[in-house]
Amino acid sequence: MIVLRNPDCGINGFLDLDTISTHCQLEPGLGGDLVEILSKEHAISPQKVRLSNSSLELTKTLLSTIDGPVAIPVPDYFEFPGFCRQPVLVQRKPGFDIPYIPASCSAVLVSNPNNPTGILNNLKGLLEQTRNREQLLIVDEAYIEFAGEQHSVAKLVEDNRHLVVLRTMSKFYSMCSDKLAYALGSPEILGNLEVAEPSQPAIELAAKLIRAKNKLLVRKDVLARRHLTELLLEPIANICPSRTNFIMTRGRGLHLADYFASIGVQGVDLDQTPGIRNKGYVRVAVGGYNQIGEFARRLSR
Repeated sequence: MIVLRNPDCGINGFLDLDTISTHCQLEPGLGGDLVEILSKEHAISPQKVRLSNSSLELTKTLLSTIDGPVAIPVPDYFEFPGFCRQPVLVQRKPGFDIPYIPASCSAVLVSNPNNPTGILNNLKGLLEQTRNREQLLIVDEAYIEFAGEQHSVAKLVEDNRHLVVLRTMSKFYSMCSDKLAYALGSPEILGNLEVAEPSQPAIELAAKLIRAKNKLLVRKDVLARRHLTELLLEPIANICPSRTNFIMTRGRGLHLADYFASIGVQGVDLDQTPGIRNKGYVRVAVGGYNQIGEFARRLSR
């Protein structure tokens, strides 16, 4: 995550590459009943869809209902452990693959694609393991649209009462003012969650955006990510193979956040993130081409 100091770009002299929501905008199409649209989109029953006005509140409330230990393969989203009554941090394997999950845990929480690495994991083994053990598996798919809906496990909710999938409209769809998130899962798990409902304008906008989803915009973001990766890879960095609209990277023989600072770039590193503490990683958002171009000029100096 970086902010470039540049008197010629951005607001108040800053060029923001810290915003981890997509820079792609979708033209609204026809609306409709949002729950019905989501039910058809994910091929599940309407009663297994639960709306909320906040992804974090939805996640936090769901986790607060779990009395037993919750396994979190780390690194993962930094706020997850604080949402759990009994978090159990399990170090990921080399390459950030999913590790063995202790049978003593009541639930497993994982983001896929992962935040902050951007890596898309194959969850087949984890799905089988948790279902056989009757452990609750919670999958945060905040960035799945960038990887492709074919990689989502949402459709498996219909026949798996031990699976909950969390989604948000704030990333791919850029709904940051009128916020909306939703959970897919068993009514027995989601039905009694006390979460704030989204506003009617947010519901209407979400319905339009989902109906008007344009896969070409995913392609645009992929190309921008590739360009940013090439800028970072050759001169200074090791890159994790991201499938999202951000990149996790670290320098070759130097602390990347310090290097950014030396060329007038303020970096926010991930050294305090469980699972990758003091490893020198930085997460960089994939911005627009103008922003990436300005970043390239800073690197070339």
